[in-house]
Amino acid sequence: MTTTNILGTSRSAFFIILSAILIQVKPIQAQSADGRDTIHPVQISFVPGLSILGNESAQAVSRFSLNIIGGYTGGVAGLELGGVFNINRSDVRNVQLAGVFNRVGNTLYGVQAAGVINQIASSMSGIQLAGAANQAGEVHGAQFAGVVNVARSVQGAQFAGVVNIARGETGSQIAGVVNVGKNVKGVQLAGLLNIADSSDYPIGLINLVRNGQKSMAVEVDETGTASLVFRSGGRVLYGVLGIGYRFGNDGYNYALEGGLGARLIHKNRFSLNVEAVQRTTTDFDTYTHMASLKILPAFRLGNHVEIFGGPTANVSYADDDVVSMDAPGWVWYRHRGDHDVRSMHGGLMGGIRYVW
Repeated sequence: MTTTNILGTSRSAFFIILSAILIQVKPIQAQSADGRDTIHPVQISFVPGLSILGNESAQAVSRFSLNIIGGYTGGVAGLELGGVFNINRSDVRNVQLAGVFNRVGNTLYGVQAAGVINQIASSMSGIQLAGAANQAGEVHGAQFAGVVNVARSVQGAQFAGVVNIARGETGSQIAGVVNVGKNVKGVQLAGLLNIADSSDYPIGLINLVRNGQKSMAVEVDETGTASLVFRSGGRVLYGVLGIGYRFGNDGYNYALEGGLGARLIHKNRFSLNVEAVQRTTTDFDTYTHMASLKILPAFRLGNHVEIFGGPTANVSYADDDVVSMDAPGWVWYRHRGDHDVRSMHGGLMGGIRYVW
């Protein structure tokens, strides 16, 4: 068979299939509140009001909807494609794709994706994908946005480059900067800030949990660094953020640290926490870095005051020696390169904090 015959056969098959779809012109009654919506095999619009279905477009539910620039239809029960936008008065089932934005007047079941914005007036069961923003009522599934996700409640997860917001029951939230939830049942992971009424597993430098715990501590360690440290989080996980000053003559005096902690035991006036913290010290010209794993028992002295302290395991990297590397009997490993010094050493730290 020649190439020409193959192409001719393929074109014939395509038109036979297309004709088979289009001849199914008898509409089927859809299950809508007003009883007027009908399901059509195909809907094609250039702009709202200019459709092959004419005035029926706003009431029609289509198996396949193509909006060359944009369209306004009753709903979709299959696939909808919009060059710029899709607007649906009622429900969308299966897949809706638009170059710029999608708007669903009631409920989405399936996948909704847009280059910029997706909006669902009621609930969704499925996935929302947007270059900038997703908005929905109740979410049963996942929202993925380059900038922001907004929902009344989430049973699933929100993923955003900048901000996630959920006003009611919340699943997991993962954002580059900020998460805002109410009663969070999963994990909150943010580059900077988590806010919630209740959240047992917030992961961020600052975690403002109404039913959680916050503390401000003054502490010192074996390197001679005195720090003011803010801890904030939920029942299990919390964030660590501190500033400090290291007393010494090498010039690396100013310290900034951040990390994550977990409450392993919390009973009566005793608790046992473990923390992983990264500290950078500087003379504002060069920098040294130390990663620490800390095991910190704490004892409550009153309603709001705790004393705490314990052993630490540390890995240091510097352009030159730091005090911790010279601690007698504590250095486990030390390597001096041509331009740097690396070491592993044990240490001790302790302090007092106010808890609220």
